[in-house]
Order: sequence, then C-alpha cells, then structure tokens
Amino acid sequence: MRVLKQLPRVVLLLLAGACQQSAPAPDERAEALSALRAADSTLQVAVAARDVAGTMALYADDAVLLPLAKPIAEGRDAIRTEWEHSFGIPGFINSSRLTAADVSIDGTMGVTRGTYEAIMKAPRGETVVERGKWVSVWRRATGGPWRITVDIYNTDSLPPDHLPSTADAHDH
Repeated sequence: MRVLKQLPRVVLLLLAGACQQSAPAPDERAEALSALRAADSTLQVAVAARDVAGTMALYADDAVLLPLAKPIAEGRDAIRTEWEHSFGIPGFINSSRLTAADVSIDGTMGVTRGTYEAIMKAPRGETVVERGKWVSVWRRATGGPWRITVDIYNTDSLPPDHLPSTADAHDH
C-alpha cells in the first residue's frame, strides 16, 4: 500500500525530469541564432533570385505555407507550386528585410519576421508594388540545418492587381 501512495509522487518526479530542457551555454545559443539568421538570409537571396530550388531547400518536408488569400499549402509539392506561381508573375521582384529573430533555449526552434516589398506588372503593363510582412517558424535537429516548418505572409493593404503568373499557364 505504501508503494501505491508514493506512486503519484514518483510519476511527477519522473515527468518533471523528462520535461526539463538543458539550456545550452550562451555561446551555443548565440551560434544557433547566428545560424538561423544565415538560413533566413539564404532564403531571402533565393527568393530575390526567383530560385525555386534554392527556396525549397529551406523548407522542411512537413512544412506549411499560409499564402495570402489562398488555402494553406501543405507539404513541399504544394509550397513549390505556390513559389512557382509567385516567381512566374511578370516583373516579379522581391526584396525582404529581417526585423527580428529568436531561438528557443535548446536551440532547436526559431522564429524570424520581417517586411517585404514585391514589384510586379499590372494588367495594363504598369508596375505595381505590394508591401507586407512575414513570419517564419524554423526547426532544426541539434547542430543541424534550419528548416522552415510554418511560413506566413500578408500585405499591409489590399494586394495590387497583377498579370497572371506564367506558372498558371502550365496548370491547364
């Protein structure tokens, strides 16, 4: 009987020990944050270059993208289709600025956020500008590469009309 009375206490102690995260040394967390910023920079360069393969290299296999005014894109194939669509918009030029980044205590989760400006051609051929913001949630195995698991962006105002993406022509 005495063992049964102590069982809840033992279970709680075991759970508490299992849930504790050992915090990395400050320089390890700094390294994780530096690596996250570098991964985000690599992503921004790939997007600016309209490089689908380079962009997709930063997404986890189980990632989701929450694009503007569209259903959630789940998985790499759906996310690739969304980026191909964006990169196929005539005149598409994107520039982004990282405004904040942080990592978890154990260095396995991170978040980045920033602003963007996308330039594209409108239906009559004039140039239009879309300004907005984004948030990306990143994950990595200890010491491994950062990969985006959740990505969302939206505009600061109604998005401008633009010419159809050339990628859409391949869908029909």
